[in-house]
Amino acid sequence: MRYEEIGNDNYLKNVKQKGNCFIYNFGEFTVRIPLSSYSEVKLSPENTYSKEELRELFDLGTLYKIETYVKKLTSKKVYSSYDLKIKLMKKYNNSRLVNKVVEEYKEMNVVNDEIFAKECYEILDEKLYGKYFIVDYLKKRGICDDFIKNMNFSEEREIEKCTVYFESIKNKFVSKNFTKQKKSLFNLMIKRGFELNVIDSVLNNLKINPEHEITSLKKDYQKYSYKYSAKFVGYKLRNKIVNALVTKGYPYQMISTVLNEMGEENTND
Repeated sequence: MRYEEIGNDNYLKNVKQKGNCFIYNFGEFTVRIPLSSYSEVKLSPENTYSKEELRELFDLGTLYKIETYVKKLTSKKVYSSYDLKIKLMKKYNNSRLVNKVVEEYKEMNVVNDEIFAKECYEILDEKLYGKYFIVDYLKKRGICDDFIKNMNFSEEREIEKCTVYFESIKNKFVSKNFTKQKKSLFNLMIKRGFELNVIDSVLNNLKINPEHEITSLKKDYQKYSYKYSAKFVGYKLRNKIVNALVTKGYPYQMISTVLNEMGEENTND
């Protein structure tokens, strides 16, 4: 039962020690507090207590729950103080007691934002995320700028990561023409958090394949020719096809050459 739900006549039946806590039994509800807090509570069995008289007991009980939960969480992974507060507030919705526990654990160095930031950096760096992604990730988790400034985002390392990432994704877009390939790869690298100069440096390694480009162009030509031939003929049809292919990313000179080869003359009818 929550503190807000209790009345003013609360009869304490008994107090029992169990494991590392004391259990205060009020019949309709019980409150657990740690052994170390027993001396702070001045309550005797077989007496009735008002809601206000039980405030301290409930605070100690809630602190005990929060601390137990924090021990469980921090035994599995490292948390930033911000992330830990968010998680605790969702479960207990008591900012006063949550802040108290988090500050205590920061003083004990169990919760350490600098260590959290370093571990996150190492993990994300290894997974080939760029500088902007890592910085944004840490800021969203309440890491202060001083810790982030001390991190080494060398251009050499960023290019190395971006190159490896590029090699892992470049074949996903081989069916597209060169311009579409480059745009798709660029968008993924931006999403991955790499800087523009790093992306440009890596994308310079993407070379156009003329044979593939012409094959792709002819395929798209057939598609647009079928699409527009029902409404247009002659020059208007050619113009619609050319505009569509230019928008698709093909160079105009290549389009003109291929269309002439395929018998699409540039007439004005």
